[in-house]
Amino acid sequence: MASPQLSKAYLTFRSQPPFNSISSISSLLAADPSQLSNLNNVSQDATFETNKTVLVPVNCSCSAIKKVSRDVSEQINLLNKINHLNLIRLSAFCFNDGYWYLFYEFAANGASTEWIYSKNAKQKKFLNWKQRIQIGLDVAPGLNYLHSYTSPPHVHKDLKCGNVLLAGEFRAKISNFALARSADDQGGQFALTRHIIGTKEILNPVLQETVGPENLSELMDSSVGGNYPSELAILIIKLFDGRIKKDPFAGPGMHEIVQALSTTLTATISWESKLSV
Repeated sequence: MASPQLSKAYLTFRSQPPFNSISSISSLLAADPSQLSNLNNVSQDATFETNKTVLVPVNCSCSAIKKVSRDVSEQINLLNKINHLNLIRLSAFCFNDGYWYLFYEFAANGASTEWIYSKNAKQKKFLNWKQRIQIGLDVAPGLNYLHSYTSPPHVHKDLKCGNVLLAGEFRAKISNFALARSADDQGGQFALTRHIIGTKEILNPVLQETVGPENLSELMDSSVGGNYPSELAILIIKLFDGRIKKDPFAGPGMHEIVQALSTTLTATISWESKLSV
């Protein structure tokens, strides 16, 4: 992901009722009404004819722009309803010449894949144990919010490292809600499926019944080396092994995972402080 620019960019927007005035367009696209009126040489209470091309200023210092040709109306409806620190924020959107333009908040450190699977030694991208636990503790509340606090509840259906973006201080935000669906048609409950939906990625084999210090290094990312507390790593492996078993109701709930990760982060901070003594 490229670095943000501090200059202004502009998009063209074709006015359509009810979005045919300075106030309605600026509200829809999160634009400054005074800048919008000045740019189009009209007053702030002006209205536009249908299909009139309107120039809209976009602040690129806080936006990442995605251009798509498919219908994203359901995704937009979901993003307009949710408000959580760990879910990427949709700042604005518009439709022009057959394409949707989605303006998201900018994640300065890009996707987590760039840091976890980086093969470029010159870039020296690396996430230590504490950062990884913090990312998990950011993702879990975001999912818990989708599952329990949106109305109706939603499921993401394509959670992977590429859809976890890292903002400043490597705080994680879940992105890409293209496959997200609601439980509205299931009476408020998620129907179980037996087929893989979303992006296919490498799935680890079923973990051994006993996970201990003697085989822990085989399961850990080699880039971390031995710089992690083994007892906490074993706890996390068992936690997520329970979550991905065939029976989804047999494992811990998302709320329990949030609590476990919070406790792990506190213990990690304590472990780091002892190392520095």
